[in-house]
Amino acid sequence: MFGPDVIGRIRFALMVLLKTYEAPLIERAEFFFIIFYIFVAFQPVATMYFCCRFTTERFLSVQSPVWVTLGLFPFILLVLLLPQNFETAIDFSSKLSMMGFAFLILIPLFLWLVAVVRGIGGDKEDA
Repeated sequence: MFGPDVIGRIRFALMVLLKTYEAPLIERAEFFFIIFYIFVAFQPVATMYFCCRFTTERFLSVQSPVWVTLGLFPFILLVLLLPQNFETAIDFSSKLSMMGFAFLILIPLFLWLVAVVRGIGGDKEDA
C-alpha cells in the first residue's frame, strides 16, 4: 500500500494503515490499537518505577512505600519533562535504556569482583 519512502517519513505507519482498514461493525479500528498500545507502552515504565521505588525503599530502610513513591515522583517528572519534542524523547529514551543496560551489566560484575576479592566462593556449604 505504501512505498518504502513513505514508510520512512511516517512515524507511526501502522496507525496510518489502520485508518485505511474497514471492518463491518468497527468504525475506527485504531481505537483498539491505541488501548493495546497504552498497556504495552506503560508496562515497562510502571515496572521501572516499581523497581526504583523498591530499591530506594530497601536502600534507605524506609518501611512506608507511599512516602518513597511520593518522594520519587518529582524526580521522575523532571526527567520526563526534559525532552522538548518527540524526536528528542526517542533519543533520550534510547540513551536512558543504554544506561539501564549498562547498569544491568556493571553492577553484577562489580558485586562478583567484590565477592572474589573477599574470598566468598560459590560453595554449597556457604549457602
